Amino acid sequence: MAPAPRSRYARLVASLPATVPFVSPEALERRVGRPLALRIGANESAFGPSPKALAAMRQAAARVN
Repeated sequence: MAPAPRSRYARLVASLPATVPFVSPEALERRVGRPLALRIGANESAFGPSPKALAAMRQAAARVN
């Protein structure tokens, strides 16, 4: 039996390097030759919190005194 075809996302993820070195915002500014208009930290996302995270926060907030 042939293996199931992998999705394009699985191929994309498989093609990513094991690690990606952090490039500081200052190094990026030097590379592009101008200040960055927006700086998002390495632990931040432009997508916002997931619906599951929001639901968990709402549930926990009900128990806060």
